[in-house]
Amino acid sequence: MILEPTEPIHAVHMGGNVGTNREENNTLPADYFEYLRDMNVNWVGISVALHYKDSMDSTVERVYSGVITKTFTDDFLRKMIRSFHQNGICVYLTLAFESNEAEEAEHPLYRKHLGIPVRDDGRIQPEFWPWAIDHPDHDRFVAEFWQTYTDQAVHFGQLAEEEGVGLYSLGTETEGLFRTRPSEEWPNDFRDELRTMVAYVRDAFNGPLTYDMWNIVYTEPQLGLRPGSEHMWEDAGLDVIGFSAYFPLADCPSTTAIPVEILEERWEKIFQDYLLPLHEANPGRPILFTEYGYTDSLASVVHGAANSFTEHILVDRDGNGYDDGEEMQANIHQALFNVMDSHPGVLDGVFTWDMWMAGHNLWASEIDPWRTTSIRGRLAEDVFRQYYGASPRTILPTPIPPSSFVFPQPLGETCDIYNDGFSIEGEGWFTHTWNSDANINSSKVVHSGGRAIELFLQPGGGMDLRVSETDSAPFNWLILYIASRETDFQQIGITLGYNDQNLSPLLDITEYIEGGELEPYKWHQVAIPLSKINPGGGSFDTIKFVKMKGSGESTVYIDDIFFVDKEVSAPVDTVYIPTPTPTLSPEQEKARSHFIYEDAAEQGWDIHVNSGEGEIDLSSQSVVHNGQFAIEANLDTWASFTLWTETLDTSQFLYLEFYLNGGPQGGQVINVLTIGEEDVLTNLATSEYTGAAILLPGEWVMVRIPVEDLNPGNNPVNSLVIENHSDNPAGTFFVDDIRLVAVSP
Repeated sequence: MILEPTEPIHAVHMGGNVGTNREENNTLPADYFEYLRDMNVNWVGISVALHYKDSMDSTVERVYSGVITKTFTDDFLRKMIRSFHQNGICVYLTLAFESNEAEEAEHPLYRKHLGIPVRDDGRIQPEFWPWAIDHPDHDRFVAEFWQTYTDQAVHFGQLAEEEGVGLYSLGTETEGLFRTRPSEEWPNDFRDELRTMVAYVRDAFNGPLTYDMWNIVYTEPQLGLRPGSEHMWEDAGLDVIGFSAYFPLADCPSTTAIPVEILEERWEKIFQDYLLPLHEANPGRPILFTEYGYTDSLASVVHGAANSFTEHILVDRDGNGYDDGEEMQANIHQALFNVMDSHPGVLDGVFTWDMWMAGHNLWASEIDPWRTTSIRGRLAEDVFRQYYGASPRTILPTPIPPSSFVFPQPLGETCDIYNDGFSIEGEGWFTHTWNSDANINSSKVVHSGGRAIELFLQPGGGMDLRVSETDSAPFNWLILYIASRETDFQQIGITLGYNDQNLSPLLDITEYIEGGELEPYKWHQVAIPLSKINPGGGSFDTIKFVKMKGSGESTVYIDDIFFVDKEVSAPVDTVYIPTPTPTLSPEQEKARSHFIYEDAAEQGWDIHVNSGEGEIDLSSQSVVHNGQFAIEANLDTWASFTLWTETLDTSQFLYLEFYLNGGPQGGQVINVLTIGEEDVLTNLATSEYTGAAILLPGEWVMVRIPVEDLNPGNNPVNSLVIENHSDNPAGTFFVDDIRLVAVSP
């Protein structure tokens, strides 16, 4: 039977037995179904958990207690399916291995490693890997695994048939199992086992069958998955091509929401490279994104689940009153729908993820405060409503009033000089310093994006930004943003220059800052009429910054430099820099430091990687921030290492500080979790405190987290956890100089 919907597929995915879906607390709330009807949803996805114990366990089981993600009981699963049907919503049912407990076992096994014959990462001994072809128990192990897996698939296939399920998937993101042809890396395959499973399931279920294939099969060729999997649909005899679709749409995070037209180009390439060839090679097989989502985060264009379940705090760099991450999420979805419409019949629908079953009040309290892939209550919901032919939301998003704008947006024609480095318009610019030093790619403190200029100024020292001769006539204003770490009086001068001659006397930047003072730990907008720094109106080739007054070295940060042709509104203070700290001198900080790690774990602290999640070296000399050693970490997806102590009273401290380095590749997304006696107290994205969505290759960045963020309830703490908050392995990165700074010495 081929899936031939009589109407367009308007789908969401509620996920599995987690969060507000949990069976023990789920009342099948009427206002959830009312919400889906109001969205004009006609399909919903449900995920059913299967389990195994560890790498030596050859039996696939349903588990109803003692695990994080339990298998739905048959009775409750039937009730859910019937409730959806009563509300006019078809059901897509998928099986999914949930491996949280197996990942922590003595012989750990992640679901992505199921079926892979070669493990060469050193994390498990060969005798505990019966998936290896030369393992003495390989044949018995594989046969029993597939027999018990098939038994479970048949069980839920029979239930699906009895309850009128419209589409049934035999698995989710287990590419090592769903291989039907040998490849150069892996000489075996499971074509016969899959065809046997499909045959038995068809005896129980008469509807269309699919599999939820992770997009990395196509987008990460270095994994070697595609040769064994790309013909799986016809080899296994499946009816529908399903993708777990979190396609990367950029190589690095954007500083603001990428416009729809740019994202359309990136989706078009995905269609041209992958979906159109699949469509042509599989006539009669519909293509669905059987799992699909992007978080409301600027970094989701790189990793679809980036910053998932981190706190949703308004970030508004473009000054339009809406959260930038929400705009990015909405633009991604709008661009996909536009490209779908331009290729009718290629991609028939998407099951958008994280649409958990919850009534309005429960959703508002439990889910809405976090960044997730869910569209509910976000700008993206409006995009889906329009595409699904639903009425607009009854409560529309309201822009934040202008007085709360974080990043004012200039009007008119602009020439962008510096934004995460010298921009396209700023091509040809370079720096020259005297009695000072500058890092033009610093990620320590940024106004927007991931980088800013960090400038270390001695009295009389300065920095020139130089370029070839430039005509100032098209522009009327110079705009930039500046922040300082110093609390004593600083006077920074600015002017334009040409042929090594200043075009005006140095102007005090503070005269163009609201309030007339360069306050510490704040970003300030500087808006200077060009008539003040280039009164003759001719060409220039230099923007000059000089420390005019103030003792000792000053550290200032400069970001987002551009010229604009129209008058801007009065300069305004903007947001506190991402790492606000109490005012302490270096001597005070040192006296108040309680180190957790300084060349080694300090007394009372144990630092260890969580079982099966990767490796750490506490005495690495590869890359060191200070002293002789640093922590070298190589963590798997969503893996972590723990800083454990018996009891920690955080009320004694002002902030947690440590340093991160992205290692040779960079790109890591790192979170810090605070663990209490029984539960996770907070889960914080380090990007909120560095201003950089990902770690940069080879560059140290300081993370300084105020205790009121780390543990707002002042609960007893016994662990801090450093987590690779990503669907991808972190690669090598480094951590050093972990300390807590106390309220008093």
